[in-house]
Amino acid sequence: MIQVPAQYAIYPVIDAALNGTSAVLLLVGRSYIKRERMAAHRAVMIAAVIASALFLTSYLYYHWHVGSVHFQGQGGSRPVYFTCLQVRTPAHS
Repeated sequence: MIQVPAQYAIYPVIDAALNGTSAVLLLVGRSYIKRERMAAHRAVMIAAVIASALFLTSYLYYHWHVGSVHFQGQGGSRPVYFTCLQVRTPAHS
């Protein structure tokens, strides 16, 4: 099992937060455009792009320094993780 160096251990948390922020901003932007609030929609979409760019930068930096890290969870989280991965992977192919 690969041990992630302590100085990089926070990056997966940062990545998850940025990715979640992007998703929430996209949903908020969708609601604004449905209500024809163009200026608010534009501002939220710009924020979503910035959050996504920060996520990508953080993700690439982490994996450049740490490499590939396999899922290390045990117990009930393991089948949940792999089920989500199997459902998601064909959609990205």
